[in-house]
Amino acid sequence: MKPVMFRGVATALVTPFENGRVDYAGLARLVRYQISHGADALVIAGTTGEGPTLSAREKLNAISAAVEAAEGRVPILAGTGNNDTAASVRLSRLAAAAGADGILAVAPYYNRPTAAGLTAHFRAIAEESGRPVLLYDVPSRTGCPIPDETYEALADHPLIAGVKEASGSVRRAAELAARYDGRLAVYSGCDGLTLPILAVGGYGVVSVASNLLPTEVGAVCRLFWEGR
Repeated sequence: MKPVMFRGVATALVTPFENGRVDYAGLARLVRYQISHGADALVIAGTTGEGPTLSAREKLNAISAAVEAAEGRVPILAGTGNNDTAASVRLSRLAAAAGADGILAVAPYYNRPTAAGLTAHFRAIAEESGRPVLLYDVPSRTGCPIPDETYEALADHPLIAGVKEASGSVRRAAELAARYDGRLAVYSGCDGLTLPILAVGGYGVVSVASNLLPTEVGAVCRLFWEGR
């Protein structure tokens, strides 16, 4: 069984701005707030954190600021994936050097690669960064659902840790949780489906709502596991 990156709630943290520039001090305050209010992990520069429109330098500075503020208390996952494999690999390598504990890698949007292409894309990110990778399946945004062939090819890779499952289908989450239990951790990528995905074997949620309510979203997971 692979190590689990986190159980519970990972906040997909917003990136604060002031006068058109990233507010890194504000980001550090948000990191500390999230940790003090029960977040189990943080995603930096994901899509909720304006990842598609931040420059590479802004992303790396944000990751560094979050790592420094977290002080090792929770895992920091860096949103480094895009539809350019070479750019994703390069940014993932730099994020790891900046101290990120893991990588969140979205399926390449628009390009719609084959299953073999997706496998090669994710494998390159994992092996070049040397960090655990959480795949991100959100076909409504990417036009590129991650197929069974890719999961099958990557499930036993030591650095492919799990999937943020945001297809909106509890059935799909249940299939993945049953098929890959102990090999891939399945997380809800939709706040409204957190409880049902926990019920079919999920390990938690990558949450947007927890930007405002980290304690409450975390409580959903904790109370479920306590049978309450």
